[in-house]
Amino acid sequence: MSAKLPSLLLTLVLAGALGLSGCGDDSGDDGSADTSSDAGSSSPAPADDDTTTEGDTPPAEEEPDEGDGDHGRPSRDDVVAGYTAILTDQSGGSLPAEIVEQTVTCFVDELYDTASATTLQAIADSDPAGIDPADAELFGQAGVTCAEAPTG
Repeated sequence: MSAKLPSLLLTLVLAGALGLSGCGDDSGDDGSADTSSDAGSSSPAPADDDTTTEGDTPPAEEEPDEGDGDHGRPSRDDVVAGYTAILTDQSGGSLPAEIVEQTVTCFVDELYDTASATTLQAIADSDPAGIDPADAELFGQAGVTCAEAPTG
C-alpha cells in the first residue's frame, strides 16, 4: 500500500502538469493551422512550375518518414524519455526512479495510440506547453487507469 500512494501522487502530478499545460493557448494558433494546411499545399506547388528539369523532381511522398514511420509520430521510447524528463523536472527529482519509470511507461502505453502526433512530439521534446488541448481528456483517463494499476 505504501508503494501505491507515491504512484497515485505521481499519476496526479503527471495528469495535472501535462493536462493543464495544454489548456493555455499562448501560441497554439500557428500550430493548429499548420497541421491542416501542410498535408495538401507543400508538395503540389513545385510541380506546377515549368522551371523544374525532367530528372531533378524529388519524389513527393518520401518526406513523412520520421520516428517509427507512424504518420509523423515520435518513437515510443522518445515519448517515454521526454515524459520522464518532464516529470523529473516537475518533481525536482524527488520521486523514486522506479515509480517514475512505472508511471511514465503506463501513461505512454495509454496515450501513444490515441494522442495526436502533436501531443506526442511535444512530450518527446519535453515541452508540455506544446500539448494539443484536444488531448487533455486522454491524460485524465490515463491517470485513472495508471492509478489503479498494481505497482511491483
